[in-house]
Amino acid sequence: MAIKNIRLNIHTPGVEGLQAPIVFTSVATDGDSFRIPYRYPFVDVAHYNLLKDAGVFRHSTKTVSTNLGSNITDTEGGLGLQLPRTEKLILLVKRSANEDSDLTISGNTRTGKKDVTISLLAGGTATYFSVESSATSGEVKLTSMSGATATIAEGDKFIYDGVTYTALEDATATSSVIASLEVYPAFPSDVSVAVAIPAIDVFPNHQALNEIDLYDLGFFVGGYEDEKGVIITTEENSVQLALIARF
Repeated sequence: MAIKNIRLNIHTPGVEGLQAPIVFTSVATDGDSFRIPYRYPFVDVAHYNLLKDAGVFRHSTKTVSTNLGSNITDTEGGLGLQLPRTEKLILLVKRSANEDSDLTISGNTRTGKKDVTISLLAGGTATYFSVESSATSGEVKLTSMSGATATIAEGDKFIYDGVTYTALEDATATSSVIASLEVYPAFPSDVSVAVAIPAIDVFPNHQALNEIDLYDLGFFVGGYEDEKGVIITTEENSVQLALIARF
């Protein structure tokens, strides 16, 4: 099992020039692990040169000690970035494939924390469709779907008239039609003419960005020699993580 540090994205709200695109980290093989280290090796800071030019970092190199989890030869001692408090950290999850996957955050027996598993569900195959009121109050009828047997998965979302609706059940189309689908919030009952929902307003589960709550992050730091931080293991290598710190 390989362990790879999650690249750290540093964002300073309102500071021009420091809002570079978010960098996500992926692993090579199913079952590999991500790590949030005790102290962050500068080599794992995304857009390091941009930040250094802006004066965020003032040391002469981004090379760090191997005891911080980097594979770079130590030339400047124990350099590393201390993460801010957890309320200033955001951990985002996205996927490059439509499949179920579990993320497991390793527990810590010394603090009484058990492993935590987060299930990421696959989405439906529908990429666009039209909507109108269903014969069942509060439900929606989908027509002109992207495939004759296109599917909707529980948790899939779409936007209609500025409101985001979430599917509360799985459904499969027959001849590109799902006659009735339970959604939240309840769909209005007065939409008598089908309204096209373009692909840009359809959000299957696997296309959504998810945020993992880092409130208890410190309790999951194991401290064992082969860990050196918080370990997050993924079933599928289609999962990508991004850690954002606001300074």
